[in-house]
Amino acid sequence: MTQENHIEARIILASGSPRRTELLKLLGVPFIVINADVEEKNFSNAEFTVRHNSQKKALAVFASHPDKIVIACDTAVCTGERVYGKPSNSEQAREFLRELSGKTHSVLSCVTLIGPNLPPTSKTQESRVTFKNFGEDTIESYIRDVNTLDKAGAYGIQERGWLIISEIDGPLDNVMGLPLSCVVELMSLASDRGLM
Repeated sequence: MTQENHIEARIILASGSPRRTELLKLLGVPFIVINADVEEKNFSNAEFTVRHNSQKKALAVFASHPDKIVIACDTAVCTGERVYGKPSNSEQAREFLRELSGKTHSVLSCVTLIGPNLPPTSKTQESRVTFKNFGEDTIESYIRDVNTLDKAGAYGIQERGWLIISEIDGPLDNVMGLPLSCVVELMSLASDRGLM
């Protein structure tokens, strides 16, 4: 972002994700990116996990920029029995992909917005993704070609997703990590409060 845009931007995207940056650009609002350096936690409840992490990211960046509007997001993949965050290593990525193969899972993303005189406000979106039934060769090919360590559930729809995904039910941008409908709703709330 140019220095001029940097000065004008009232919005901060609290994220290190290039996917979230690209998605937010689609809304055409000036913003800057500051990575929220917080430890993400996984709890047994996926909705609680994404809300907790999203709010933690937003609050961490807002503490240093209390005159700005901060948007943060967290995404998790879950089945009835497990919440899948980002894998810690390639072996865990293999484990995630093996467990998800041939099954339908939920992708939950929570967007949090905080601003001057606006407490943290969050919205959650869910999509359902069905994986093809695949074996070790596909897993090895996918891990070789895709950085699985920076993605919830060890996969990204935009990076060779066709290799492992058979169906998506729900917003694609949610599966990519930033549900824009939630962002628009929260920005509208901030606008109604005179913050934008």
